Order: sequence, then structure tokens, then C-alpha cells
Amino acid sequence: MSVRRLAAIMFTDIVGYTALMGKDEDKAFEMLRTNRKIHRPLIEEYHGTWLKEMGDGILASFNSASNAVWCAGKIQEASQKEGIPLRIGIHEGEVVFDENDVFGDGVNVASRLQEIAKAGSIYISGSVKKDIKNKFGIETEFIEEKNLKNVEEPVMVYVAKCTGEVEEILPDILPERSENRSIAVLPFINMSDDPSQEYFCDGMTEEIINALSHVESLKVIARTSAFMFKGKNEDVRQIGKKLDVDTLLEGSVRKAGNRLRISAQFVNAADGSHIWSDSYNRVMEDVFAIQDEISLSIVDNLKVKLLRKEKSAIVKRHTEDLEAYNWYLKGKYYSETMTEEGFKLAFKYFERSLEKDTNNALVFMGLASLYWFSTYWGSAHPSDAYPKAREYILKALEIDDSLSEAHSILGSIHMNHDWDWEAAEKEYNKALELNPNHALTHMYYSFLMTVRRRNDEAIKKAKRALELDPLSNYIHTLYGAAYLYARKLDQGINELQSVLNSDPNYFLAHFYIGFTYRAKGMLKEAMEKYKKADLLSGGNPMAIAALLVTKYELGQIKEAEALIKDLEERSEKEYIPPICFYLYYKTIGNNDQALKYVQQCCDVHDSFLPWLRVHPIDKLQIPDEPQYNEILNKSGLK
Repeated sequence: MSVRRLAAIMFTDIVGYTALMGKDEDKAFEMLRTNRKIHRPLIEEYHGTWLKEMGDGILASFNSASNAVWCAGKIQEASQKEGIPLRIGIHEGEVVFDENDVFGDGVNVASRLQEIAKAGSIYISGSVKKDIKNKFGIETEFIEEKNLKNVEEPVMVYVAKCTGEVEEILPDILPERSENRSIAVLPFINMSDDPSQEYFCDGMTEEIINALSHVESLKVIARTSAFMFKGKNEDVRQIGKKLDVDTLLEGSVRKAGNRLRISAQFVNAADGSHIWSDSYNRVMEDVFAIQDEISLSIVDNLKVKLLRKEKSAIVKRHTEDLEAYNWYLKGKYYSETMTEEGFKLAFKYFERSLEKDTNNALVFMGLASLYWFSTYWGSAHPSDAYPKAREYILKALEIDDSLSEAHSILGSIHMNHDWDWEAAEKEYNKALELNPNHALTHMYYSFLMTVRRRNDEAIKKAKRALELDPLSNYIHTLYGAAYLYARKLDQGINELQSVLNSDPNYFLAHFYIGFTYRAKGMLKEAMEKYKKADLLSGGNPMAIAALLVTKYELGQIKEAEALIKDLEERSEKEYIPPICFYLYYKTIGNNDQALKYVQQCCDVHDSFLPWLRVHPIDKLQIPDEPQYNEILNKSGLK
């Protein structure tokens, strides 16, 4: 769809670049990369739109002539420091924006001005001169009235110079934000001959998802749901319905040595028609620029107006070191496995990344996540893991305080380990302010609302998480659990059964539906679910604890005793949450032992303890009795 509007168009070009390519190709490519690094943040800072590259030239548009000239001045200043001979032409007029390109006489005039400009100068047209004549700190000098190639009327040509500090950058206005736009970025297909490049394709996909998720007016489906379609040849219209989105991005990556070919196409989910597509044949050093271009092209085609902070988040770079980035992607790939073996590999690759770049906040955030997740999906002791998680996440935030996920992780540390509800809520709110589309932050926030007995809010937050990640078994299960803790048991069963209908082997859904049956007094049905959870999880301690107390209540005392003995033996070799032993001794009526294990829970800050203060099964709750309250109060759990 074509859009005609007034815009200031800027063309830049490196003088003598073709000749340099013939003499020293490596030096020429290095100059080109430096040129991009100069242009992109400055175009962003002055509210411009990077439209495209043409060889060594760059085309950008601005909504005001003054912003275009100020940007050009800063670009020339930075280019001269780097020894790059740059010439720039700017014209303001009516142009046609179509797809990811721009056309019209306005574009042609800017191009011709750039061609006649001298190295280190900025040539502007009379229309630009008229609009900037009262701008403090910008000087202009008339050169000539010139007939430009393929331009009907002669053009008044001026040279512009920025002589002072910028008087004003246009405010961050948000005109007519598009609402209810939605997108899913499907996993990029690995077209390389090497199957081991899968991590790189997944990383590309996730980087684009993360970039787009910062746009508040855009619903972006989370990684978990998008990756459900990896390796499946399903009709895009069906995918759109399942994910409840109106647009999809598909792509492929072919990596051979240092060369990249990346193809991307933007699709209307309603009818499968293509909205936009492009291919990028570049070297590996261009991978960051390609990601930015794809993300900005999507936003432009969706007609979503960006706030300045959103645009900055999209094009943000956390490292310029390709080797460090490559190790980071491998670490991220293995951290998603949620297995102890995967975590070991992730630790190794994250550490290698830090050896190449010690200032990448994403790597520190990845390490913090691993230590935190290891207390749930591994056998890490919380007294060891949480201090390390805190150390790494604070380092990540010291480097970059704008990382939404880092604030979310810090919030979870405050909630799960510190039991500091106010600090946790502050961090979750900060995380959602920075990235309103982060499904897991909504889910973690839901946990906090549950332990604070704000159940309606917990359900609302969990529902939002599920909207953003509709095919995530994890989130869907915990949405059902939010109903369980709110004592809305039938709704909880409906949601949990829905998970099992799509994946009968998902252990966490069996675990929570077992609790729901117990809350309804259906002990036999609960026991069968706990057995299934134990089997599918490979002996998860919490699943075993739930199973053994149910067996005891059903009179299967010897079997319950055998299970608790097994857990005690395991605890000599690995970390077993002390809450498991509390549940057993509380059930059999041994109050002294129950108190002992509550104290142990407090000593190690067992993440499961706060949940037993609000558990929907009254028998499993921590009793509101003086002896228990004294222990909880001393440890700060109120």
C-alpha cells in the first residue's frame, strides 16, 4: 500500500569508495561497517527512519528538515573523526512510501544533491533552507541555482553547517497509535549444510521476537508458542488462528563460512498473502544490521507508530564482538532445554562469551537465569544458587538498566528467595514498563499475587501471560493453578485438563490437577495423577511428596513410609526441598519433626514455603499457631 506524505530525505555516500574497494577490499568493508555504526544511532536519535542501504550509500527520511540537518551535521562530525570522506544531500518534499521503499521527485533531488556535494559537506535544497532559516546553530551559504539530472525545475543549492549545540529535538509524540496489531515470528529455517547451525537460526528468531516485544501497541507471541511450529509444514492461516494473530513472519538462514543469506517474508495470516519480503546477502559482521532492518520493516508495514524509547530498544546492540555473540547464542540455545545436561553446556558457552566480551549484559542475565532455574529444574541448593543469581543479575543491570527480563529475574529473586513482596512487585512493574509483551513476567507477577492472596489479580496476570504465549504448556498449567489457589476448582480443572488434552505427558499439569482433586476430596483420583507426575518427571521430589501424603491418607502407610525413606536417602546426595519432609510429618501428626523442617525451610529460604501459607488444601497449609508463626516471623515470612 502506497502512502504519499511530506518528508525530509537524506542521502549519504562515501567519496572514493569504489576505488578503495579495488585497492583494499578489507579496508573498504571495515570503513563500510564503521559508517553504519555512525549512521544508525544518530538517525534514531533525531527521529529519522533508516530506509535502506545502496552499496556504500544510505537513505533515510525525517519528519522535519531541522532534524535531518542536525543529524547530518552529527554524522559528518563523527565521520571526519574516523577518516571517512562523506557527502550528504537533503531535500524536503512530497514523496511516496511504498512497502519498505520511497519514491518521487523528492528522493531524486536529494540523490542529485548528494552527487554534487563535496567530501565532508552537507548540500541542501531551497525548501530545506526555508524550513531551517530560524534555527539557532545552523548556518547556510548559497552556492548556485542548478539544473539537476532528471529534475524538471532548477534547484536552489545551499551548503549547511551546524555551528552549535542542537536547539531542539522534536518531542517524542505518539500520534494515532495503531491498536490491536499482533504478530508471531516463526522459527527461521536452517538452510545451511551444517545442522549444527540450528542454534544460530533460533537465535536470529528470538532476537527479532525480543526486539518487537518492546512495542507496547503490538501484541507479540512469545518464543515458546512460536517455536511449537518448528519443523512443521502447517498452513499459515491455521497458525494464525491457533496463535490469534493477524500477521506472521517467516524466514530462512543459509550460513556458509563468513557469508550469510537471510530471507524474510511478512504474511497476512487471514489469507496467506505476502505483505513484504526481502533477502539479505551479507557477511556475518552485518547480522546485527539485518536483525534491525527486519524488525523496523515489520513495524513500518504494520503502520505502528514508534515511541523513541521503543525504536531505541529495537536497534540496541549488547555486543559488537561476533565471536562473543555466537557463544552467547549457543548458551541461550542450551539454556532453553531445562535439563541439567543442557544447563552445563549453557554455563560453558556463556563463560566463553564473557572471555571475548566482559561487558555483555545479556550473558550475565543468562547466567543469573541458569542459577535460578537450577533450583527448580536441577538439584542446586538455593543457598548456593540464589546468591550467584543475584550477583550476575545485578551485574547485568549495572551494565544495562533497561533490560526488562533482568528486572523480571531480580523480581523473582526477591519473591522466591528474599520473600520481599514489595521489592518484587516494584521490579515486575519496571520489567513490564520496559517490555509489556514479556509473557513470563506476567506469569511471575501472577505468582506474587497468589502468595499475597490477591487471587483475582493473579488470574488476570496469568491470563495475559497465556494470551502472549497461548501454546505454552507451562503457562497454561499455571493459569489453571491460579484458579486452584483462588479455590475456583472447577475452572482450574477445565484449564488443566485442556493442557493434558494437547499433551497427555506434561507432568506439571498432572501434578496440579492432582492437587485440585485433593481439594475436592477426590483422594484416589489425586493419587493417580501424582503417580503420573512422579513417573513423567523422573522422580520430582515435590511430586513424590504429594503422592506419599495422599497414600498415607488412603491408609497405604507402608508405601508412604517407603517413599519418604527414599527421599531421605536422596537428600544425602542431592538437594531435596525440606518442604517435602514437612508435608509428610505434618500429615502423620509429628509436630516436632514438622516444626524442625519448617525451620529448615526458613534457613535455606525454600521457594515452596510461601505457597503453603495460601495452599487451597487446608491440611497442607502452615498452621496459624504460635510455634509456627514465631519461626516464620523471625525469617521475615509474614
